[in-house]
Amino acid sequence: KRLNDEREAAEIALEAIREASTSVHREFAPALNRKVNEITSRITAGRYTDLQVTRELEILATAPETGRRVEAGVLSGGTIDQLYFALRIAASDLVSGGSKLPLFLDDSFVQYDRRRIENVMRYLLEEAKDRQIILFTCHGREREVADALGGVYNYLVID
Repeated sequence: KRLNDEREAAEIALEAIREASTSVHREFAPALNRKVNEITSRITAGRYTDLQVTRELEILATAPETGRRVEAGVLSGGTIDQLYFALRIAASDLVSGGSKLPLFLDDSFVQYDRRRIENVMRYLLEEAKDRQIILFTCHGREREVADALGGVYNYLVID
């Protein structure tokens, strides 16, 4: 009897969690999708503008070459990194209620080519006007691009 009561209680709790999850997703998903699309459009120079984030936080993208919706995993490593970078920033901004939390980035752009670095650094330099961004990297590309873009930043070498 005790085990049956516990099982019934667990089933009721599970159903309540499912309902809450559906409600949160229904309210959160449109804002998350809008923000991910906005950031992705900026860091891909408009190449990817039609994305959808699933309940499982997987990203579906409309491939510009074919117009077909594809899973992010079939795209290049650099593009995947861009999409999930946008997802992390968008989720952070939404969860914080619009507060611009500091960003801590640790070699986040390893798979980026020069064009991607330029796009993301342009985005980060703009974001740095409203939030603190700490970027750790063992590469000089980010600094070179920030300088070329006329970025204002503090640079520290940590040995």
